[in-house]
Parts: sequence; C-alpha cells; structure tokens
Amino acid sequence: MIKPIRKRSQCKYCKKGFTHLGDLKVHKRIHTKDKQYKCQYCNKGFTRLDHMKMHEIIHNKEKPLKCQYCNKGVAWLGYMKWHERINTERKPYQCKYCNKCFTLSGNMKRHERIYTKDRLYRCQYCNTGFTSSSEMERHERIHTKEKPCQCKYCNKTFIQLFRMKDA
Repeated sequence: MIKPIRKRSQCKYCKKGFTHLGDLKVHKRIHTKDKQYKCQYCNKGFTRLDHMKMHEIIHNKEKPLKCQYCNKGVAWLGYMKWHERINTERKPYQCKYCNKCFTLSGNMKRHERIYTKDRLYRCQYCNTGFTSSSEMERHERIHTKEKPCQCKYCNKTFIQLFRMKDA
C-alpha cells in the first residue's frame, strides 16, 4: 500500500514549510515572540522548552564535560562540540555564495540571507525587515526605549553592550 504524501503547512510570516503542524506552531513563536517557557533562575523567556532547559544548565555550577584542548568545563555536549571547533579553528559550514566558513550552521544560514535578501523578521513598530530575530529585537529597542545594559560603575543604561563600551 502506498502512503499518501503529507501536505506541507507554511508559516504565514516567512513561508517556511512544515510537514507537522506541531512544528509549525512552535516555529511561529519566533515571529510572535511568544516566549511561554521561563527560566526558573533568571526568568529569561524561551519559545521552546528544550531551549529553556539547555539555558537553565548555565545556572548549575556543574560542568562535567572537559575540552580536550584547553580543559574548559562545559555543561552540555552541543556546546562542547562548538567550543572545540573554536580551539581547532574548524569551520565545517561554508556559504554557497562567497565560500566564507562558519563554526555553526545557523550562523552560515543567517549570513546567506545577505545574498538572498530574505528578511524573515519584521519590526512590529516600523515593519523594517531583519535577517535574524536578535537583530530585530535590538532594533525594536529604539522604539521601546528599553536599555537592558547597565554600567556597573555609573549605573548609566544602554541599548546595546557595545554602546556602553564606547561611552
């Protein structure tokens, strides 16, 4: 018996396709900023439970994995693999447009959007498009006047950390 081909559901924000509706539902949270999972230690919000659990490990002082190159301790295997690539300067992900190499596939994909002009993330205030959610969130601080970075010496606040360093 031949199995029917599943219809792909598409994200209304960025047109990315999904075979499973559950995956689409989770993906949409990136665009709607629905961060329903909160870290029990610092209250940082996450769109996915697994991302929150990985984050919560940083609050735990245990770091059972040791880097074979520099002996740095880390809490989870995925970070260890990334960290060791830095020590070995291994960059296995290559941009198909300019051949620039990256340690993380996500960084390569975000970089490639420069060439494809894909602006998947839109500012809710002025509709300006961005290639990553973090770029969009930083931009939106212009509109909200949020300044989350505070100098520990003078208590002055800034939109971004690099602005604090330049002051």
